[in-house]
Amino acid sequence: MRPWDDIIPESDKKWYRHYLQGDLTERPLRGGARPAIIVVDMSNAFVDSHWPTGCSDTGIPCAQAIKRLLDVGRSMGVPSFFTTGYARGYKPTPAELGRWVGNVMGASPTMNEPRTHDIYELIKPVEGEVIIYKGARPSAFFGTNLISMLNFSSIDTAIVTGILPVGWLGMAGMMAAMMGSGGMMGGGGMAGGMSVLGIAVALIAVAVIVAIVWALAWSLRSPAR
Repeated sequence: MRPWDDIIPESDKKWYRHYLQGDLTERPLRGGARPAIIVVDMSNAFVDSHWPTGCSDTGIPCAQAIKRLLDVGRSMGVPSFFTTGYARGYKPTPAELGRWVGNVMGASPTMNEPRTHDIYELIKPVEGEVIIYKGARPSAFFGTNLISMLNFSSIDTAIVTGILPVGWLGMAGMMAAMMGSGGMMGGGGMAGGMSVLGIAVALIAVAVIVAIVWALAWSLRSPAR
């Protein structure tokens, strides 16, 4: 039994078989020689139920899965980049927040706590890893300097994971592909939607991506490179 058998409807799997001209496992998933892990918005505000935008039931298992991914990547020298809203202590103006985020942050005093936008403790960046503060906007790329950092590091494969809606993660993966980096999605738990299905897909995807990181990062050690 494959991990996705109980999640993806048979009608969808039939379409994928047609697209792949065969079984779902026949098409290999390949990356480049210089992967990077991009962790999207794994902040306290989206992981922990203490905040109205968070859900511990899905957020904590997602963080645990991403921790395994980061452990493998770090052991192999794969660089990691993290995104969150604001640096600790920064007070955004209403114009920076926008209407939706402004309404959410104004509705709950917890959203203004100092550690709201800190990366969740279990997966906090280590020395040398980068945090990108993208404000209230969903994209990890648009309006940030992430792509310039990836270019500087000669990254050719973006492994994107996180906890926000899959659409937001999909946007990051799509923009990575548009910029020339092959995007691999590590799945996303639906924090705002409190979706257990979302986190189930995320945990499966992250487990698969961990294996891919081993393969990609091992290529960095190859004498031929």
